[in-house]
Amino acid sequence: MATIATAAPRTLESLKAEVGDRFQGFPPRLQSAARYLVDHPNAAAVDTITALADAAGLHATFLALSLPMLVLGIIAIFLPALRDLDRPGSTQ
Repeated sequence: MATIATAAPRTLESLKAEVGDRFQGFPPRLQSAARYLVDHPNAAAVDTITALADAAGLHATFLALSLPMLVLGIIAIFLPALRDLDRPGSTQ
């Protein structure tokens, strides 16, 4: 089975739309993980995989192996804002 590579979502709204489009095809545990990460994007940006998995009621190994692209997509949304926090003169 071939997969088609798509560009990573650039906004939280586009990430939610992407997950929503694919959600019904996910296995139940993947649905739980995706739902938690999309509903808690701030946690997904800064918490450890272990903390995220615990909060979602999943094993950390499952989250780490099954959702790296979803996690990275959420983190990528917030990375520019986190980088701005370290810049001198930042107002955030």
